[in-house]
Amino acid sequence: MQNMTTKNTKKIQQSHSSKMVPLDKARQKVLQRWLKQTALFAKPLIRLNALIGWLMSLAIIAQAGLLAWLLHEIIIQKTHPNQLLTTIGMLFGVFLLRAILLIVKEKIGQKIGQQIRQRVRQTLFEELSQKGPSAFQVRSAGAWSSIIIEQVDNLNDYYAKYLPQMQLAVSAPLSILVAVFWFNWAAGLILLLTAPLIPIFMALVGLGAADANRRNFRALALLSGYFLDRLKGLDTLRIFHRKEPELKKIAETSHYFRIRTMEVLRLAFLSSGVLEFFTSVSIALMAVYFGFSFLGDLNFGHYGMSITLFIGFFCLMLAPEFYQPLRELGTYYHAKAQAIAAADTLITCLSVDESENNKAGKNTNSIKGNFDAIMHEVDFTNWQSLSAKSLRVKSFDGVYLTEALNFQINRGDKIALMGESGSGKSSLMQCLLGFLPYEGEIIIDGISIQYEHAVQWRKQIHWLGQNPILPGETIAENIALTSEQPLDEKNMWDALAKAKADEFVSILPEQHNTLIGDNAVRLSVGQAQRIALAKLFYTYRTVWFLDEPTASLDKENAEAIMTSVHNHTALNTNEKAALDVTLFLITHDAEDAKKMDIIWTMHEGKLLSYS
Repeated sequence: MQNMTTKNTKKIQQSHSSKMVPLDKARQKVLQRWLKQTALFAKPLIRLNALIGWLMSLAIIAQAGLLAWLLHEIIIQKTHPNQLLTTIGMLFGVFLLRAILLIVKEKIGQKIGQQIRQRVRQTLFEELSQKGPSAFQVRSAGAWSSIIIEQVDNLNDYYAKYLPQMQLAVSAPLSILVAVFWFNWAAGLILLLTAPLIPIFMALVGLGAADANRRNFRALALLSGYFLDRLKGLDTLRIFHRKEPELKKIAETSHYFRIRTMEVLRLAFLSSGVLEFFTSVSIALMAVYFGFSFLGDLNFGHYGMSITLFIGFFCLMLAPEFYQPLRELGTYYHAKAQAIAAADTLITCLSVDESENNKAGKNTNSIKGNFDAIMHEVDFTNWQSLSAKSLRVKSFDGVYLTEALNFQINRGDKIALMGESGSGKSSLMQCLLGFLPYEGEIIIDGISIQYEHAVQWRKQIHWLGQNPILPGETIAENIALTSEQPLDEKNMWDALAKAKADEFVSILPEQHNTLIGDNAVRLSVGQAQRIALAKLFYTYRTVWFLDEPTASLDKENAEAIMTSVHNHTALNTNEKAALDVTLFLITHDAEDAKKMDIIWTMHEGKLLSYS
């Protein structure tokens, strides 16, 4: 069993390794630039964190000086401790100051990490809102969950610890070096010559850390997505007796993740060993120097004055503190590797423009545009015509999903879109919904619409797919979800009646206040579809996009509902005016298509006929 798991794990490892391209220098520069740009708003806090760290280093110098002076006075000068109470009080004051500075430094670091993680997560949620259902065609829900939680969390130490430590690794050792050189240039020279060895060897050890972390994140996303998908389909797996094979696959995927995790830990332990080795050798070298100096065998480094116990203790106590910022930087180097690996995924998810052109503010019909430069106030409420010129729908990976399309839709048109599965119908609909990028032009009332106008455009749209997802709230809350007004029960029951849902809702114990559970688990598929249809009838929108909305219903109910849809969209009267509703229906049913004003047929990404 173990051999089988190992063999299958190797297959998983090989299949994913083939997809993993090592990060080249150009790519790493792009990722690091994105990481720094993300931290711009937190730069004052990062500098404050580094400043407090530098003040702590000054406190350490003062502490070493006071402690060395006390030892010198007690051991060499034979001074009674009662005569040193002031110095002892100052020493405890420095201890207290260091403790306070450390607490403040930790609090600021936590605040930096929290603010940046919150902003990145908010951006990810906005991105998911922009991409809509198409986001889950690229990644599973489990993978998205892993990205939003684990991978964003992996940015924390980079911003909260690594960036402040980068500044502190220069200022703190420099301050200590000045203090040591002041008393003994030989001890200072030992520190100066050995200091570069630590970052050099740390860099050599950590060269593959970013790639190792990327592989680890990919393995975690794979495991998260796979496990969540199997949990959702648990009943189906039991029905078809697939429990044992799927358990084996989960075990193999878990083993693959375990291997990748140990890969990262191996590098972490190796780097820690390198740090400790060079630090210990450097301190030992200084201890040997002072030992021979006290014996009289070495007579240099103390500016012609006699070497004292105070100088020896002072320099030796500062030696570990001199290397400490460099050691911590080496420890946090893996935080940088983790952040780079996480940024590699996050940039892809956020569709960030990685070229230099993004600095010039060039705008394209994709999600890469500048949101701050968009006309957010564009109002499409009274739109009259929508036309497409050389429209080519693309996936987020840049793959073309349709050929160049040219068409016009007028306000009030009822359009049926027919074609075989995979012909591009849903891709075209998702593009018109603003969920997919494109090339060419979409023009509404003479305005060339950018991809980023999707938020405003979707305010005019009702959309219903084959498998609607309903929040785990009450029926009433689901129906009024898209309305900005308080629930109107009369309109709600009218909407339920049009969707042929009033009969089963009225016999429920709590009627419209019944909780439906996550993904409508307390309703049948057909009942959930009718509740979703009732949402459309309840709230007024100027455009309806329907993707086979009656696929889960029996023929009688499907016909009744489509009749309600046609009657409702023909002329909808609100408080202000009577406005025609545009209906865009994807269907395989010729009878439903005949009820529409216009029929389009798609084949292999092309619009073949208009009737």
